[in-house]
Amino acid sequence: MSVVDRNVIDFWHVDDDKITLCISDHIPWDDEIVNAHLVILQDKINDYLDFIASGQIYEQFSDKGKIPNIKVIFCYKPVDAAIDFLKNVKTVLKEDDCALEWIFRPIED
Repeated sequence: MSVVDRNVIDFWHVDDDKITLCISDHIPWDDEIVNAHLVILQDKINDYLDFIASGQIYEQFSDKGKIPNIKVIFCYKPVDAAIDFLKNVKTVLKEDDCALEWIFRPIED
């Protein structure tokens, strides 16, 4: 699964205090597709937020009381526009007791 697969949780894990839903983003940040890439990422995050808001996250993982956390794992270093977008989303989600994080983990040859 990946960022382009809508309405699917790519993978997840449960920690002591949070349920982390991961997004695997394998799309390069080429100049000509940055905006399209951001729309794809936004759609995937919105799918995850729907999953959380509907309560399905707790039906699926039966871990009520844990903080929902969305984690984006980038295979290509995100551009400034992506970081700015994620920072804005993180601020909004914090108000709803939901967390957002991201990491850059390059593909190894």
